[in-house]
Amino acid sequence: MRFILLFLVVVLLLISKNSKKSSFLFVIFSALLLILFSTFRQYISNGAYAGNDYFSYNNWFNLIENLKLSVFNDFLFNILMLIIKRYFNSFIFFLFVVAIFQIYAIYKFAYENSDDYFYCIYVFLAFGIYDLGLSAIRQFIALSFFLLSFKQIKDKKFFKYFIYIILASMFHSSAIILLLVYPFINVNISIKKKIFLLIFMGIAFTFFIHNGLYERFLINYIPGYIYKYENIGSELNSNYTVLLISLLLIIADYFLLSKKRMSRSYNDTIYCYILLLCLFSYLATLHATLGRTLVYFMPSVSLMVPNMFLNIKEGDGRKIGKVVLFIIFLLIFIL
Repeated sequence: MRFILLFLVVVLLLISKNSKKSSFLFVIFSALLLILFSTFRQYISNGAYAGNDYFSYNNWFNLIENLKLSVFNDFLFNILMLIIKRYFNSFIFFLFVVAIFQIYAIYKFAYENSDDYFYCIYVFLAFGIYDLGLSAIRQFIALSFFLLSFKQIKDKKFFKYFIYIILASMFHSSAIILLLVYPFINVNISIKKKIFLLIFMGIAFTFFIHNGLYERFLINYIPGYIYKYENIGSELNSNYTVLLISLLLIIADYFLLSKKRMSRSYNDTIYCYILLLCLFSYLATLHATLGRTLVYFMPSVSLMVPNMFLNIKEGDGRKIGKVVLFIIFLLIFIL
């Protein structure tokens, strides 16, 4: 069913790009398909696409009126659940509201930050970012706030960006780390120095993790850490695929497409963003908690892919590049 969904969304988006009169209408239809799939996923293919945490969230929703709310513990997420529980008493309606916000954020992110909204949305689906939202509902809401705030990074409007991230962190506390994204991208130092900074951070984190200092910090200062993560196996530490893809995109962009990028006197927002993905995809291979941050940086791939096409001259070369990358991400989706 997920293959049919991808096919239908791709067809509708392609039609929208080639339709002058009804372009926006086809985009709406594609978004509606994703919203309906997210909302009714439990009833599709015997619940095969419900998501790992679907029933946990369902139980959470049913018990929300009995839970003690705290400003420091997913406050806005609990408030959202409480409102929908009291006035609609429907978990399906809750999923519908969440899906509208998530898909809206993805599409707005694509339109505001990419020169090719088709490829941006396609990579979101084929790279598995959309699928993550079917399980990690809270965190994907937080990601959605970040997607809506991304334009504020480019426009250098820190206060607006700050508000978005605070809202995001009140749905999932891990989003607070996104406050570091704005200064990293906008600080007035060269790309080379930023790369060296990320390498240093990677080495430092590796030392802290392998020497048990990071684990000790989590046990002592993060409430509920032991219950949430202590018994999770090594399967959450296998994020080498994301690391490999991000590295390959950076290498292809630098050596094949835009060698002058490293010598620019200004910083490229998308390039800095995918550099952060390289760091966090590496860190995600070291510890389960760091794997939870990866979803915030994976959308950089959806921006990087169409951005690379701009460095290829218009003609057969660009067309071939688009087809090749389309097939590569389709294989990633299938595998």
